[in-house]
Parts: sequence; structure tokens; C-alpha cells
Amino acid sequence: YIEGLRDGVAGTPEMQQHYIAKIHERTMQIDTLVDRLFLYSKMNLGEYPFHFQPTAIGNWLCSVAVSWQAAAQPGEQILLELPAEAEKMMVQLDTVELKRVLDNLFGNARKYHGKKPLVLSIRLEIRPAEFVLRVADNGPGVAEAELPRLFLEFYRGDPARTATTKGSGLGLSIAAQIVHAHHGEIWAENHDGLTVVIVLPREVQET
Repeated sequence: YIEGLRDGVAGTPEMQQHYIAKIHERTMQIDTLVDRLFLYSKMNLGEYPFHFQPTAIGNWLCSVAVSWQAAAQPGEQILLELPAEAEKMMVQLDTVELKRVLDNLFGNARKYHGKKPLVLSIRLEIRPAEFVLRVADNGPGVAEAELPRLFLEFYRGDPARTATTKGSGLGLSIAAQIVHAHHGEIWAENHDGLTVVIVLPREVQET
């Protein structure tokens, strides 16, 4: 596109604006990829500084759902299901990084849910020693054989997920690194769509 502008291929103001928009789009994609590569590298080497703080998990999840609803397109639904005791229950979280995980799931759900209006739910279960967080969409899901590989770096085995404009293939791998830093687990299941399960211990010690 830059060569097209330089060589005069884009001969009209409209075509020039189209080329500039494409250059901006591709530049932003590269910028995001570089940022994710840097972030993944730091986490993979154990050099990323996490900042854990006592967090009321119910209130925090409510704020996440509100931010998603604000970003939702017309017709998209964000559902939140919390036990009554979750409102003020405290857990040690790096809220910035864990929101990065949830925002990645929100972004993926919007990219891959298909033609029907997106319905995305967040459900929290409280167990004696852990929290179980389920983020579920109403999309097409993922082939069963691919579920264990979703969190590998650069893995985009589903043909619907291979277009370069869809993402870098690092988002879920970074999500796994963040959850593991919380001494938690993350995996994906198919239940009338894709469900990502995050299990966090009730007590998280800073690494």
C-alpha cells in the first residue's frame, strides 16, 4: 500500500484514503503482535512483574461485565451469575492482568461466534479451596481434538481462526501464563458453544 501511494497507483483522494486506512490497520496489527510477543517472552522467562492485591472478586467481576456491556454491539448480551456470598469475598489477584485474560476471551467470542447475536456469560462458583470461573459463548465451539491445543503459542488450528486479521495466536497462550502465575488452571470445553474454565485458589501467594 505504501508503494501504491509512492508510485501513484492510488490516483484519487478516495483511493488514497483507502490505502492510508489499510496501512493504519496493518500497522496496528503489527504493533499488537510485537506487544504480545514481548509480553509473552517476559512471562515465559518468569520476568514479568505481577502485582497481587486483595480483591472483592464479586465486585470486580461486576465491573468487568459492565465494561463488556459498554463495548457490546447492539443485540449482544453479557450475562453475569454470581453467588450471593461472592460480593465481598476477597482473593489475591492481579486485576489488571486477569482482566487481560477475560478481555481476550470476550474479544475471541466476538470474532468467532458466527452470525447469531453473541451471548456471553460469566459464571462464578465458590468451592472450599478455590474459585471456578466459567466464561461461555453461544458460538460454534471448537473441534474436540483442538481443545487441548488452544493455549499453545501461535496455535490457530481451526480454519475459521487462521485468517491473519483474526489475531496473533498468542492471546490464549498469554492468558494461560497469567492464570498459572495465579497458581490456577485454565482449559476449554464445548457446551453449546465454547466455555473457558478458570480455576483459581482461594489464597494466592505472590510469585
